[in-house]
Amino acid sequence: MRPQQPPLPLQSKGKLTALLLALVAAVVLGSSGIARAQGERGAAGAQRLLSDAEVQARYRNCPRGYYSGPQPGKARFTQDRFVWAVTPAFAAAFCLPKEFISPELKGAEAIAYRMVEDLNEESCGWGGRPEVCRRPRVHRFDVYYPNGLLAKLREVPYFHAANLASKMLISSTQREMSAKSISLRDKPRVGALGPFESGKFAVLSFGAKGQLPLGTVTQEIYYEEVFQGIDYVALEMDTGFSHASNWKTEGTKDIAIATFKPGKKVAGWQVPRSDYETEMRLPARMVEALIRNDSLPVNSERRLFEEAMGTSPTSNK
Repeated sequence: MRPQQPPLPLQSKGKLTALLLALVAAVVLGSSGIARAQGERGAAGAQRLLSDAEVQARYRNCPRGYYSGPQPGKARFTQDRFVWAVTPAFAAAFCLPKEFISPELKGAEAIAYRMVEDLNEESCGWGGRPEVCRRPRVHRFDVYYPNGLLAKLREVPYFHAANLASKMLISSTQREMSAKSISLRDKPRVGALGPFESGKFAVLSFGAKGQLPLGTVTQEIYYEEVFQGIDYVALEMDTGFSHASNWKTEGTKDIAIATFKPGKKVAGWQVPRSDYETEMRLPARMVEALIRNDSLPVNSERRLFEEAMGTSPTSNK
């Protein structure tokens, strides 16, 4: 057992109590000072979070809707990983941030872009090596445009491509695909057949020789009047254009989403401008994001080849 310490004299106890009280007072005063300083900074608008009423007044006062993404002072918001380009009228109608406004955007009310990875599909076994796998990555463009601007092949109110997570593991024979085509012809399903012709859309780089198609563009989703008077189409384009030799020699940053008139489609460099229905010019910041994302090593066929051959130590997983 430890030897007991002799009791402190009463005078020492009094000094110790005074010291403890002084320390407590210092902590309390210091905390008050910090809180006061934080309150002052908040009052200046630097860090203070807005109340629900203030968010409503500042960000949700437009006639047709409001933006749910991050904005200064919001405590809760929806994460936004898109690069946006919108017209001044669209921004004013839906309370979109002014930095989204693009005077360069033509032919659409708004375009939202990002690169997406398909988490449902992962193909493995490249080069005979089961550990070499790749998930598809695509460039995604959500396009909002005036209702009726684009000519349709079919008058349908909506369409959604059948990207079914488990279905991709079951491949169809030619017999099954033929039977399905006949069934769709005899009994059309609303939503299963898209409104536009195949090849209706292209993403083009305009240069001295003409226009360079940057990749295959597929129609993923369509909604007629997703907002009153505004239609919506989601397009996806495969990655890899920036790794191709023709882009390195002929590609430019003058890039647009082109739509073609009925019966027309992209065919190499020389397509008459009269074949275009619209040209939706992408603003500079969206073009920079498109090229930057596409230039990632994971989108390079050379990178995949090196992994398949065992000459690269890295993995696409």
